Amino acid sequence: MKEKVYTVKEVSELLKIREEQVRNLLKKGIIKGFKVGKYWRVPGKEIEGLVEGVRNWIDWHEREDIDDE
Repeated sequence: MKEKVYTVKEVSELLKIREEQVRNLLKKGIIKGFKVGKYWRVPGKEIEGLVEGVRNWIDWHEREDIDDE
C-alpha cells in the first residue's frame, strides 16, 4: 500500500497554519518534503512524526506543570 503524500494545503489544514508558513518550514528543513515540479509534497510519515513530537512536548510540559505544584 502506498504511503499518503500531502500537499501544502493539506498540511496547512492539518496543522492549522497558513500555507506560507508550511512552505517556510519546508524550505528551512523543519518539515521534510520534496518537490514535484514547483509544488511541495510532504510524506505522511513526516506529518505523523510532527504530531508525535507535539504530543511528546505537551506530555513533557504537563508533567513539568504537575511537578511544580
